[in-house]
Amino acid sequence: MVSAPYIHVNFNSPSFIEYLDNLKDKDSNSPKYVGEIFLKMLEGFTPDYDQKHIRFIVENLYNSGQETIADRICNIYGSRGYEFLRDIYEKHQE
Repeated sequence: MVSAPYIHVNFNSPSFIEYLDNLKDKDSNSPKYVGEIFLKMLEGFTPDYDQKHIRFIVENLYNSGQETIADRICNIYGSRGYEFLRDIYEKHQE
């Protein structure tokens, strides 16, 4: 959590995001923790690579009942001009 806002230094964000994606199924609390870490990371920068892993993380947040965190992540990306989560966000607003 402490290092998440600085993970972009030396371009470590793609491997960090992939690691977070792999953590999501460890236990029932994992999606919440992954979402909180992701939000912390978004305080320092906005990673857009690898979008596949980011999309999987957000979709998993919605599917595991962490809608508030998923909405916040989608809204942050959208407010910063990134639209690749829009379809996931809209699907879960029904």
